[in-house]
Amino acid sequence: MKFLRGFTLLELMIAIAILGIALGIAVPGFTDLLRSYRAQSQSSEITRTVALARSEAIKRGGNVYVTALTDGDNWEAGWRVWHDADSNGIYAAAELIRAFGPLGGNGVSLEGKSYTTVGGVVTPGSASEQFRFTAQGLQQGVPPGQGLLFEFSLGDDFCPLARDMQINHIGRVSTARKDCDDDN
Repeated sequence: MKFLRGFTLLELMIAIAILGIALGIAVPGFTDLLRSYRAQSQSSEITRTVALARSEAIKRGGNVYVTALTDGDNWEAGWRVWHDADSNGIYAAAELIRAFGPLGGNGVSLEGKSYTTVGGVVTPGSASEQFRFTAQGLQQGVPPGQGLLFEFSLGDDFCPLARDMQINHIGRVSTARKDCDDDN
């Protein structure tokens, strides 16, 4: 008499049920992990942009700008890094070093503002559509204690993933999670 090896229908149904329960537990956590990774990678993109602009300004010995791709201060649409080769302060396609596309995802916002630090307290200022580095690697016209503040958010429902990124006068970027108690 031969015995057939394999699974019975009951064993297969139990295995599928266990798999379904495991997926039901894992998927919500995985979604949060993906959101957290997206927030980290997109805020790191800004840090890399600053490093690129600063190093290119030093390497090229002239002003390198970082500007929003669209007119005004709409940083969500993307931004560009360019060398002002003719020193006129106006972007020309031949001056492009690198363009960055829009940030991905629904509800993503990125706002650039000037800031002032007094006694360790950061006070946001007006919206900013550009910043630039000089041949010495310093932000043009920005004294110590001032700089640029980028506020990155994945939407109102995801405040714990929001980041504040300060770019000081020498181009150092410090990133911190946004304080959710201020907004809620």
